[in-house]
Amino acid sequence: MKKDETTMDELSLTEVLKAVLEHEQQTQKFMNGIEARRKEDAGQIEKQLKYNEQLIGNFEKKYSNIRIDAPKPDLSEVNAIMDKGFENIKAAVYARPNRKFQVILFPEYHSKEYFKLVYGRLLFWLYMAMFSILAYNMATDALNTYRANQYNKEGNAHIHAWNKLYQIAGKKNQAIMSKLLDDAENNQ
Repeated sequence: MKKDETTMDELSLTEVLKAVLEHEQQTQKFMNGIEARRKEDAGQIEKQLKYNEQLIGNFEKKYSNIRIDAPKPDLSEVNAIMDKGFENIKAAVYARPNRKFQVILFPEYHSKEYFKLVYGRLLFWLYMAMFSILAYNMATDALNTYRANQYNKEGNAHIHAWNKLYQIAGKKNQAIMSKLLDDAENNQ
């Protein structure tokens, strides 16, 4: 035996084992009770689910049999009010005074606000129009320059090829080529 161990006599060992056995039995009894309650609750839940399904089925049957027939609305008052409103609008349109078109450059009243509003915007739009015209002209010039450059590149390539062929050819072919070149220049 070790120093820290205590000796247990048979009587105390029996008491401990009885206490453990009794505790085990109580635990088993408690677990059996819980299991019985769980089964009972499951049965009640099952009953409640069946009852709910029956209620839902009855509700769906009643709901499918519901039919609502609403009477046709009487819109004669609404139509009369709308007709009266359209007649008032038509009368107001025909009764409006004839206005003539005027261009007022120098107003009689509130000239400061008028100049600020009209001429401030007028100058802005005038500048915008001038800028647009300038941008358009620059774009067309750039496009024309690009096209001329492409044409010159193609023409230069043809001229270079003609000169190489002329140098390589013999005297007879050079004479024929010179004649063809003269004919082409005369036809232009």
